Amino acid sequence: MNHTIRFDTTRDIAYIHYLGEVQVDESAELLREIVRHPDWNPRVSRVITYDDALLGGVDQATLNRIHPKLSEIISTAYQGAPNYLAHVCSDPLKGAIIDYWVTSANGRYPASLTRVNSVAEALAWIERKRSEETG
Repeated sequence: MNHTIRFDTTRDIAYIHYLGEVQVDESAELLREIVRHPDWNPRVSRVITYDDALLGGVDQATLNRIHPKLSEIISTAYQGAPNYLAHVCSDPLKGAIIDYWVTSANGRYPASLTRVNSVAEALAWIERKRSEETG
């Protein structure tokens, strides 16, 4: 799985950009890589972009297998702190696949999730969610 990770420490955002084929089973290792990064802290939200990614080969069995692994990593790393994950994809076909991932994770994943069309939308959503948590 080819990707880049960049941290914005002023916003507490980790930007993950997928390139090429996305292997959902490898996403747990990617999340471990993020939480081990020296710039990570429990306030870090994640913005993942898929416009340069190839999505395919993901079925419900794969999602069922990976959700518990991701949930365990998030629960351990965030220790109950609110955390947000915005999937960014402007391609309608890939977006539909990601929408399915988000829907299948609702209620089974200890993070607030969304799928948006741009990084700007992702950042606005994260800021809105963070402001809701502080009231």
